[in-house]
Amino acid sequence: MSFRFVSKESPFGYCTSLAANMQKFSAEETVSAHYLMREHQPQAIEQVMTSLLNLNSLRLFLSAPEFSELPELATERWYGTKFSSQPFSQLQLEMWGAALEGAPNEASVGLGLPSR
Repeated sequence: MSFRFVSKESPFGYCTSLAANMQKFSAEETVSAHYLMREHQPQAIEQVMTSLLNLNSLRLFLSAPEFSELPELATERWYGTKFSSQPFSQLQLEMWGAALEGAPNEASVGLGLPSR
């Protein structure tokens, strides 16, 4: 059996997980038990998507060499990592909010969910 998006793992780790699954699941489900959804739960999916698309709790992490020389960088005390923490502009929040609501604008490209 082959799964399209499963991460590679060592043969020893795979055998160990199969042996553990044999204790919990039937023989037919030993390989696939952790990867198959037994039932479609639209409410659970909607709840997760709503929490992920909440602009009030959004954090954006950017990492690139171009940012390493910005003058407003602070230094993290344990590892000495340089960072900057800035609030989003009102324009950014408005554009992202409009994109989430479905209003067409330049920020809405690519934010929609795929059709079923």
